[in-house]
Amino acid sequence: VGVASCAALMHPAMIMVHGQRPLAELPGPPRRRGQLHAHRVDAPLVAAVSAGQADAAAQLLAAGENPNDPDEKGQTALVAATLHGDRDLVEALLQAKASVDLANANGVTAPMVAAHLGKEGILSLLIDASCNLEAENAAGATALVAAAEGGQLESASRLLEAKADVNHVGAMGSTPLFAAVQDGHHEVVRCLLEAGADADHVLVNGASCLMLAAQLGDMESVLALLQAGAEVDKRDRDGSTALILASQEGHEALVPLLLDAGASVDLARQGSSALMVAAQAGHGTTVAALL
Repeated sequence: VGVASCAALMHPAMIMVHGQRPLAELPGPPRRRGQLHAHRVDAPLVAAVSAGQADAAAQLLAAGENPNDPDEKGQTALVAATLHGDRDLVEALLQAKASVDLANANGVTAPMVAAHLGKEGILSLLIDASCNLEAENAAGATALVAAAEGGQLESASRLLEAKADVNHVGAMGSTPLFAAVQDGHHEVVRCLLEAGADADHVLVNGASCLMLAAQLGDMESVLALLQAGAEVDKRDRDGSTALILASQEGHEALVPLLLDAGASVDLARQGSSALMVAAQAGHGTTVAALL
């Protein structure tokens, strides 16, 4: 129970790119009709873009190369250009009728990459090109989830301004708010809450964002969630509460905060109260805070 009850259910929606989680190694979902393109062993445009050869890419486009042809790995020119942060090339690809919502073999679209890496200029181009803000990758993550996971406040704000769904539900019941809390991006947490994120939405196991933040010992997120009206004694399917999880992990600084918010010390998970789990885990200072 405990960590497994909240954090282990949080599936990263992205992968490592330039020191952050990348966006290209998850198995991709089937593309919608109209998005299917045969993979090419010879895909010079994708090769040029992936190598950062903007001049060669421009020449290929001028020669009529199809901007939507993926390479043999399923990578697309628009996603590759976005990864490189080349706004001019992204604009050229869009002018050449590159599909703004074409996913690579891993279900990743250019808006997801731009949002995750904080490429706001490119993201604005893609939004202006009427990209689908609710397109999902294989983990059910949208561009807003990508921004939340990357801690990209400006990207998140731009997507919300464009009416991205702040409460989009993906894999395991996760939302953009869960992604921001999971990775400790406090400014994004507050931004999402101010935009109407549901502070009491739960994962498939019944865990709330407050439980996750308490389990991680994240004081700032706990404060933001409580100020947004999160239910302090919400319980997951195992009976855990935010107080029980914080106590189990030895986050004694959270105990008075949760108690002041009305958390009950009497609620138990499978017969064990917050005091009992703290004592069993040997967290003496947490025990003292609960007494």
